[in-house]
Amino acid sequence: MNGSIISLSRQLLRTTALVTLLAGTVAGCNTLTRLSQVGDEPKI
Repeated sequence: MNGSIISLSRQLLRTTALVTLLAGTVAGCNTLTRLSQVGDEPKI
């Protein structure tokens, strides 16, 4: 029982880490795009 719980939590941690990594990458790309857009056309 304990072994399966540990393996499940490890899988969950891996999945969470992957999702966080992907989300961070997407957020970073979006931020870069916004910054470049603002640099090209300053809108107040």
